[in-house]
Amino acid sequence: PFELSTMLWALAKLGSMQQAKTWSAKPVFHAAAAHIMKQVQHFGFRCLATTAWAFATAKQRHARLFRSIAAQMVPMVHVANCQEMANTAWAFGTADFHDDQLFTELAEKALLRLDEFKPQELSNMLWGFATNSFFHEAFYASA
Repeated sequence: PFELSTMLWALAKLGSMQQAKTWSAKPVFHAAAAHIMKQVQHFGFRCLATTAWAFATAKQRHARLFRSIAAQMVPMVHVANCQEMANTAWAFGTADFHDDQLFTELAEKALLRLDEFKPQELSNMLWGFATNSFFHEAFYASA
C-alpha cells in the first residue's frame, strides 16, 4: 500500500508540474483504482489520504474508489494526524466527492486537536468541507 500510494503521489505531482502533457497517467490510475478497491482493507489512513490526494491532484475521478476509501477511513480517523485529515478533506473537495460520515468524523477529531493544526492545514480542511457543502457547526465556530 505505501509503495503504490507513493507512486501515485509522484505521478500526480509530476503531472501537475508538466506544462505540456506528453503522456497520460490515466491507465496507471485506472489499474491502481481496481487494485486498491480489492485491497483497501490493507491500506492505513496515511496511504488512503495520499491515494485520495493523488487521484484528486491528477484529476482522475473515480467515485467507486472514493466511496471505498471513505468507508475504510471512517473507523481509522482517530489515528490520522492534522496533515492527513486536511489532505483528505482537500482531496475529497477537489474530487467533488461528498461523504457525510467521513466529514463528520474528520471534523469531530479535528475539534479535539485544533491547536495542533498549521494555518494551511486548517484552511485546506475548511475549503474541502465548504466545497462539498458540508457544515459542522462546532468545527466552523471553533476554527
